[in-house]
Parts: sequence; structure tokens; C-alpha cells
Amino acid sequence: MELNQLKEILACYFLSDCQIHQGASGMNNLTRFIEHEGKKYVLRVYQNHSDENLVQVEQEILKRIKGVPVPVLVPTMRGDYLVRMYDKIAVLFEYQEGVNLKLERMDQYKNYGEMIGKLSRALGKLEVDKEGYSPYYELDEAYPNHQICEFCQHPYEEFESLHEELKVVERVYEDLMNLSERFKTLPQQLIHGDINSSNLLMDEAGMISRILDFEFVTKDLRAMEIAICLSEILSEGQDEVWPRLEAFIEGLKQSLQLTKEETEVLPSLILLRRLDVVMHFIVRYRRNISSEIVGKGEFLSKQIVKLVEQSSWIEENGNRLIELLSNCE
Repeated sequence: MELNQLKEILACYFLSDCQIHQGASGMNNLTRFIEHEGKKYVLRVYQNHSDENLVQVEQEILKRIKGVPVPVLVPTMRGDYLVRMYDKIAVLFEYQEGVNLKLERMDQYKNYGEMIGKLSRALGKLEVDKEGYSPYYELDEAYPNHQICEFCQHPYEEFESLHEELKVVERVYEDLMNLSERFKTLPQQLIHGDINSSNLLMDEAGMISRILDFEFVTKDLRAMEIAICLSEILSEGQDEVWPRLEAFIEGLKQSLQLTKEETEVLPSLILLRRLDVVMHFIVRYRRNISSEIVGKGEFLSKQIVKLVEQSSWIEENGNRLIELLSNCE
């Protein structure tokens, strides 16, 4: 988006000119840091969609959630909480002090688990009337089988070197589809849906100070929130992976108890998260949507490899993980 277009959006919020800075941004949206009359703000321009209904679901949650630190919305001069312009939706937030979470110590992993447990409990108390994103487990609706098979069996030239990895992607999809009816029997509630270090701020002590980016909030399996976090921990590599998992779960169980049925399927839900990320970026690749961080093909390739690595890890360690998770029952 051009600078003059951003200025036109900001004119809906402020009468006088703003300073616009390009800083750390996410994979899904365009982010700009704004200064106006001594105050700081964050402007988000959605790139995945232009659906006001989805944005309104996110904003309703931000306005109503209690007990966890979340972003604060800024209204336009007309009192609206979004701006539609140039076929895009833009939203302004108050700037929050802090840096993205960097997990280095075991007490941080415990704090991570505790905060996610609190978030899950807080979201579990809310309901929304509007329909959000489809749940993760409704894979066949979001990403029909024929589309996945086509990509895996006849990949674009850029991904031909991942021929064997794409076989694993297709197999994981089929395995998860066979579990879809079982997934539907598990407890459901609102979840954040995209918890990772880039969506968490930490204070000077390294503890989580704010949870960001509720773009993908929706009603889904309660355990899916936990699976997303576990997948992120596994993505950090194998060094000290079990102490990290143990610390996270120690914190989690202080705020949240899972059912036996939930713990038994969490290894599969971890793969569901990884598969969903792969499919999400396949769609973005086909629509030629890039981020400001990394090329769309390069990032998608990394996600495919990450899915394969976690599939192998789950195959070897899934039962041990279930045993560890039983501490949260």
C-alpha cells in the first residue's frame, strides 16, 4: 500500500499529519507504527481478507475479554473501529510497550503455559453471535481434498525438490480427515488460534505482558489452543525440548484442566496446526500474496519441511507426550 493511501486512512483518525514508520511486521498483514502528538499507535491493514464480519468478531472479543492483557482499539473520529478503503480494511491500536517474546529460560516456558491457560479460561467465558473463521478440524471445507492432492502430486516448479515431503503432507491430510468425527466430540469454545512468539510481548523480566493479534479468533476445539503452543515449542528444535514442554505444561495446569480425550488427540492436533499453516500459505502463494518479511515460496517451503519434521517427531514421541499431558487432566 502506498504512503499516500496510508495517510488517507489515518486522516479518518486524526486531523493533523502523523509520522509513519515501518517496523517489525507479521506474515499476514501490513503493519505500520504511527506517531501523533506525542502518542504512539499501530496501524494494521488486513491482507488475508476484506471481510468486515471477521474483523468485528475479533473486535468484539477484544472489547469484552477480561483477565488477560490484550490490544486496545482506537476509534476513528466518527466513532468507528475500522476503515474500509482501497478494498482493504484497516484498524488502529494503541501502541503497547514491550518486545516480542523470546523464550530462553524454563521459568519463561512456565509463564507461557500459565498465560495460555488464563487466556483459554477467559475466552471460554465468551460467546459471539457472528460467525468467525472455520474451525481447524473442518479441513475439508477450508481446503478441499482435490486442491491438496493437486498441489502435492503436481507441485509448482519451485517446490519440485520437496516431492517426498509433499507425500507426507498428503498422508497427514488423509490421516487427519479420518479423525474429523472424533475431533467434533471434544470440548469447544473460542480460541485465539494463532499463538506464537510474534503475537506475544514480554516485559523486562522476560514474562508475557500482552497477547496480540486476535485476527483468527474463532470457536474451535479448546485443546487446539494448546496444540498450537506445543507445535511452536517443537519448532524451536530438539535441544531441551522435554524440559521446555514440562515447564509449559506445569504452568498450563495451574489455570486449565484437559479431559483424557483431549490429551489423547493433542499429538494429532499439533499436526493439524502444522497442516493448516501449510495450506494457508499455499492459498496465499496461489493468490500471489507476499509478506514484507520473506518471499512467499521460501516461507511455504519452510512450513512444509516443518510439518514433515513434526510428523516424524510425533510418530516417535507421541505416546510420551500424551503421558506428560496427562498431568493436566
